[in-house]
Amino acid sequence: PQPGEWLVRGRGLHNLQEPEQIIDCVNSGTTARLLTGLLAGQTFHSLLAGSEQLRKRPMARVVEPLRQMGADIGGRDKGRLLPLSIRGKQLEGIDYAMPVASAQVKSCLLLAGLYSNGLTVVREPGPARNHTERMLSSMGAPIHRQGSVITSESPKQPLRPLDVVIPG
Repeated sequence: PQPGEWLVRGRGLHNLQEPEQIIDCVNSGTTARLLTGLLAGQTFHSLLAGSEQLRKRPMARVVEPLRQMGADIGGRDKGRLLPLSIRGKQLEGIDYAMPVASAQVKSCLLLAGLYSNGLTVVREPGPARNHTERMLSSMGAPIHRQGSVITSESPKQPLRPLDVVIPG
């Protein structure tokens, strides 16, 4: 890679490893919320932290449905605020009607659905960005949409890697 560029090589859906340090999400709520969904179904323990500003942002909108899936998540204010402690475990699919349209919540749950037993159903009350579902579908993940209902489940085949350039 060139200076200022990062090259990320995937390890596959079930080959992530326990981080040696706290994962610092800096000031990115998207990073914190999507990683919470990804890490909830792992076989290890993770800690997410962030900036003073990020530690004030609400996390309950992802923590509560993940707990319904069986996730073990703790943190400040009963897990409503960072830092979060995520003890990965086997998740179960849920049928979740989002109270407010949110690409972050939807993406979090679709990522967790890749690690769940059974189907994860996310019902959108209105339109939200669909970057995560489009990218996962391109990789061969079993993500399906019918109107305002999106489903995710554990893939039967390994996901296909993508070459993606993300500008600045």
